[in-house]
Amino acid sequence: MRLLSYAAIILAATSVSGAAIAQTMETSCYAQRKGIAAHRDLPFGTILRIEYPETGRSAHVTIHDRGPFIAGRELDIACSLASELGFRKRGVAPLETTVVYMPQRRSSW
Repeated sequence: MRLLSYAAIILAATSVSGAAIAQTMETSCYAQRKGIAAHRDLPFGTILRIEYPETGRSAHVTIHDRGPFIAGRELDIACSLASELGFRKRGVAPLETTVVYMPQRRSSW
């Protein structure tokens, strides 16, 4: 496993509101799979440690989808995970993120 040492503060949002369901590449719902997240640029399979500084709670997520596509947001996570971290009612919150593992990008054929 390759460890990287940088961290960043990002804005994350819950990906399911009301009856809306965000579908991943495998057509599974974020609401049911709290260990997955969406990011615009990180390779699929990247594992992040995310921490909500206000509560000090943290979790690991795997990048499994693309998004969010709303300006100012960098990560979508499941509502259940946002609840565990302590910001579900807030909806959008700054998170400290650390890349734990990033898969090697495949070279072009």
